[in-house]
Amino acid sequence: MADRKKLIQLVHVGAAKLFPGDDDARRAWQKARTGHDSCRDMTIADLENLVAELRRKKALAPPRRRYSPGKRKPVQSKITAIWIGMGRDGLIHDASEKALGKWCHRQTGKHSIDWLRDDEASRLLEALKKWRSRLRKEAGNEQ
Repeated sequence: MADRKKLIQLVHVGAAKLFPGDDDARRAWQKARTGHDSCRDMTIADLENLVAELRRKKALAPPRRRYSPGKRKPVQSKITAIWIGMGRDGLIHDASEKALGKWCHRQTGKHSIDWLRDDEASRLLEALKKWRSRLRKEAGNEQ
């Protein structure tokens, strides 16, 4: 999480729970941990450290997981299976999950198939099938 504005927002939300209505106490707490009493003067690392401490003190909820890698929907499993099969057949050079994520990002703007809505995943599956078919034709072994 490297978005500076989001980190500053999290620091302010968590500090408001830790020091309700006491801006001076919040600034003193920040200065004691980072050497800066204003978030504006802090580095991203300073802000990340404050967020981590606020989470340890239960002033902020732990970060939510966006997906569970082991629990994929059938359409996502089909995409992965076709991708791996394309690599096994020599149609693509890199059949890794990382390469699939990059291809997914170029197609949908999302970095993982696990983040796709059902309609997006279905469209991606159909695009992958068409691409596989074109690659097979080019290789001369239509299946």
